[in-house]
Amino acid sequence: MRGRLHQRLRRDEDGQTLVEFALVTPLLVLVIFAIIDFSWIMFSYISVRQGTSATAREAAVVQTDPPPTASCPIVGGPFSATDNSLICYAKTRIGLDASQTRVSIWFPTSGCSGACYASGAPVVVCTQYPGSSQTGLFAALLNPIVLASKVEISIENTDSDTTLLPVQETPLPGSTWPAACQQP
Repeated sequence: MRGRLHQRLRRDEDGQTLVEFALVTPLLVLVIFAIIDFSWIMFSYISVRQGTSATAREAAVVQTDPPPTASCPIVGGPFSATDNSLICYAKTRIGLDASQTRVSIWFPTSGCSGACYASGAPVVVCTQYPGSSQTGLFAALLNPIVLASKVEISIENTDSDTTLLPVQETPLPGSTWPAACQQP
């Protein structure tokens, strides 16, 4: 009698495993896709922050060691060769899709005598990059996000042989440059 009852209970549990699997699997897939998408956003944000920081450092000393002339998609302009090189330097350092990356480099231009790009003056580098969902599951939540970074640093050295002018690419569609990144 005990054996039959045990077999009967065992047969009743066979379908339970399948039902539990059917309930848990969608949640598990949702969690895995969320990890993928939010990890990509975090990776992109870190890339934007690091690239902006490296570009600000380069802009602070660009007159003593200008970045090599580079070519990349630039939205807006036309800008000088030095400005183009610095914008491309930023896009290269960020390392994401250069056609989607926007760069703004400015320093005060009012109230200065002679060259405004001078030692001790601040230079501000701002960048933008669009957020995106890699899996498509969270596209409605992540695609409208604009990842932005701003770094302000004091200019260290200047050289009269090269001129740097404030530059600002056209911002990403549907966004604007923050007030702190606007040209003066």
